[in-house]
Amino acid sequence: MTKKLVLLTAIFLILTQFANAQYHERDWKWQPYASLTKGGKIFIVLYYGTLIDGYNGKVRWKIESRAAKPLFGVDLGAQTYELKNGEKVQRDKRVFKTRRIKPGGDAMTLPVVIEQQGFSGVEDAEVETPEIILDFGEDRVYEWNKLGKIELAVQ
Repeated sequence: MTKKLVLLTAIFLILTQFANAQYHERDWKWQPYASLTKGGKIFIVLYYGTLIDGYNGKVRWKIESRAAKPLFGVDLGAQTYELKNGEKVQRDKRVFKTRRIKPGGDAMTLPVVIEQQGFSGVEDAEVETPEIILDFGEDRVYEWNKLGKIELAVQ
């Protein structure tokens, strides 16, 4: 009986931690960063976001695929963030945590820590060109700016 109680308590604590992790798409306020268009059709949209409940020093990136074929890998270039206090923060390349994105699907990066304390907020974000590297499988890997026109969103 004691072992069952300990096991149930451990499961409850683990689930509580995941629930509080705020990894759900709905917990983030998304702003469009850029999109890939070809022939007047939008194929991929890149967003960045902060928590809806209030900025906590972290930023996430989300990619939305409107392509007809799945993606088997998406990499984000190095990022530079301009904070509201004037400071600039650089972060290395990131990988989207879902390694297969179905047509019409999306994927997000894990949160990127931008500020540790004294959260001033993000004024602007820039991603090194090429912003995105797309893997269509079978050794078909492309920089997204080679597949069509990249339109940066007004930030």
